[in-house]
Amino acid sequence: MKNGDKKAVRAFLIGPLTCPSRRSLAVGGVLPNSGECVIAVDGGWKQCRRLGLKPNAVVGDWDSLRTSPPSNVPSITLPVNKDRSDTWAGAQLLAQTHATEWIVLGMCGGRIDHELAAWLDFSDLLTHSKRVVRIHMVGTERQTWLFSGLPEGRSHILNIPVGSTVSLFSLGPRVEGLKLQGFKYPLRARAEFSLKSSSQGLSNVTRAGRQKLSLRRGTLLVIADKIAADGRTLRS
Repeated sequence: MKNGDKKAVRAFLIGPLTCPSRRSLAVGGVLPNSGECVIAVDGGWKQCRRLGLKPNAVVGDWDSLRTSPPSNVPSITLPVNKDRSDTWAGAQLLAQTHATEWIVLGMCGGRIDHELAAWLDFSDLLTHSKRVVRIHMVGTERQTWLFSGLPEGRSHILNIPVGSTVSLFSLGPRVEGLKLQGFKYPLRARAEFSLKSSSQGLSNVTRAGRQKLSLRRGTLLVIADKIAADGRTLRS
């Protein structure tokens, strides 16, 4: 799932929730390659071990790890009482890389307030970042993407199976200059429109195996339910 016509530079953020299998991640093209930065957030260290990955660093207050941080990996210990989450701290480390695309594992599902907080923090980061334009969150039964604006003529590319239910939302007042290809509902008759922060983009459907999305401003959240990490459609 490449980002437009330029090859993305990727980095990975791994949280404490159960990740898809290594095989499923590899088939879906979302397993870290050698040399790509991996940051584990708290209990994400256990997920890294399960997947056979050695992160570049581990950050957290260790409430989900429930033990001391590993001694063979650089670690940053955060206070338990703080204004921002462990995920935010891990994101700040990734923001220091040259990555244009982040892949986030182990953060889909679980407590809805934690996932919503991650969406909002990532949206804040996309708004202020000069490099990162795409964040892909991969779960065992759901995939979500956050997209920021691209220059004219470039698009975000997705490969969600035909017939999948996909919802698109604005994380902010509105997404401006949105264009969709490969979806059943264009949301409005004209080719380009603004998507307000509302239920307007709820329950769209993919009509082609390759979808294109472009936007000028704002942060777009795309949610594809019942989609495995390897791209398979899961039964309800």
